[in-house]
Amino acid sequence: MAALGAHPDIPNFKMYSEVLQDSKVDLITGGRLVGASATSLAVTSEKLKQIIDNFDYYVHRIVLRPQEISNHPAIIRRLGVIAMNTALEADIYGNVNSSHVYGMDIMNGIGGSEEFTRNSFLSILMTPSIAKGGKISSIVLMYPHIDNNEHSVQNNCYGTGAG
Repeated sequence: MAALGAHPDIPNFKMYSEVLQDSKVDLITGGRLVGASATSLAVTSEKLKQIIDNFDYYVHRIVLRPQEISNHPAIIRRLGVIAMNTALEADIYGNVNSSHVYGMDIMNGIGGSEEFTRNSFLSILMTPSIAKGGKISSIVLMYPHIDNNEHSVQNNCYGTGAG
């Protein structure tokens, strides 16, 4: 999102998501993100203080909704969302793991990833092609844990460089 906000050819945009983080608050402050709908705030105490201290500014730009609304398949579909989610790994068949490291250690929750992946107008799952300073590939032959299978995934984007 920060890269979209920094690109001069991308017009100001809105976000419909599950989580609003520090970087999104910065985009709102800078005027690039003109509105954000989320289920929760996952911000640092400094960003929360910034929101509270400037409540009159943010109240018209941030909407918090219940998860049942934010992740509702029909709403995602009707809005024509372009979903951009992070993947930890993808296998050569197009299956994506977004939550587990080495198939057993939970890195993060899958949240609404499946709802957004399956129901968005365009779904993009992104990961650097390598991690740990080039020691680990994010592209694997077959992964034991799958959060989004090849039938749900429309686009996989693999970046270059270490993650």
